[in-house]
Amino acid sequence: RFDFQFPPNSGNSLLTAQGAFAIKLTVKELSVFVNGEFRLGTEAQPLILARTQLLFVARLSFFNYAGKFNIAASLDLPGLKLSGSMQILFNTTFEEVNYVVPPFIQSAVGVNSIIIPAGAPRANGTTGPPAIYFALDVMGAVKVLDLFEFKGEFHFVLEAAELTIELAHE
Repeated sequence: RFDFQFPPNSGNSLLTAQGAFAIKLTVKELSVFVNGEFRLGTEAQPLILARTQLLFVARLSFFNYAGKFNIAASLDLPGLKLSGSMQILFNTTFEEVNYVVPPFIQSAVGVNSIIIPAGAPRANGTTGPPAIYFALDVMGAVKVLDLFEFKGEFHFVLEAAELTIELAHE
């Protein structure tokens, strides 16, 4: 954990970065996991807040792989708020991948396991049948004063026999 306080030793953190990672290599599998958070501003009023989580699993016997990448960020200025998130999922194993977060970092991560579904995620929250796929979900919001607010979502899934693109906004 990195913590910059001003004035020094005041307890008033202006810049904080923290994270956890794990790498595991066996004769059958390589897994890389990263979880992190960055904050600029005080804990009570962050100016910029970003969180990220990355999981990559490669099955070495057939070199099948799966991954999950999440990032969320927000910017909060007087009269302007921006926020957004993105998730990328991919899987070539035709199997659900259940990654058990190592016990020594579970408290920092906040979960015990992470699942990458065997089938592509659908916009309605379900998953399709087992397949090779790449999926991207993006959500964002903008608020200017109390005059204007826009929210939008983008859902993209590429499978061997199908391409799905969905957009929604408020």
